[in-house]
Amino acid sequence: MSKDLIFNNELVQLTFRSDKILHIHYITEDMTIENSKFVLQYTRTNSPWKISTVFLTGSNFMTQSKESRDFNSSAEVLQYCSAIAFLADSLAQKLLANFFVSMNKNKIPMRFFDNTADALKWLSQFKTISNNDEIL
Repeated sequence: MSKDLIFNNELVQLTFRSDKILHIHYITEDMTIENSKFVLQYTRTNSPWKISTVFLTGSNFMTQSKESRDFNSSAEVLQYCSAIAFLADSLAQKLLANFFVSMNKNKIPMRFFDNTADALKWLSQFKTISNNDEIL
């Protein structure tokens, strides 16, 4: 893939980056279980990759229901991720990201960062696998 592929809806902007990192930017501030399931379906429908590294960013403050947190921590979601980096540049985001990382210890590599460059550098060490099982 030589250029970024970008998809938008009312909940997220998906960027399948040319460096093989999936950037999910949350537009909504309220993640319900329904929203989380929709985002997964939307991502899978548009993804050129079977498994990818994921860079998550969002609005200044985001709430997430317990059901949504549980779903996003499930094997159903994490099977598509080789590693996840969170950009957390506010205290509220850091608390939410830290909670998510602590809930998912030892499932896949996850870290939160306060700047994009460090997050992307960290993600670059992990593999993305195309839909035809080719490691990229």
